[in-house]
Amino acid sequence: MTVKDRIQKIIETMPDSEAIDLLHRLEEQQKEKRAEFLQKSAEEIIEEIARQIPEHERKRVPAELLENLDHYIYGTSKK
Repeated sequence: MTVKDRIQKIIETMPDSEAIDLLHRLEEQQKEKRAEFLQKSAEEIIEEIARQIPEHERKRVPAELLENLDHYIYGTSKK
């Protein structure tokens, strides 16, 4: 059983008033996270994403990636 299945099962047994309250709290939480996200600079967002990449995967990134970005995106000759 997936997490979503388990949550759905719990919600199905809730009185409507509790389910509505839960929905409102989840929506409010989403709004707060979105507002927090929108206040961050692009650099902060990129750093957060980069921190989520495992070290062994970051080591696979070529050292000259930025210098040869067109090569890795479009297949042009390396510089």
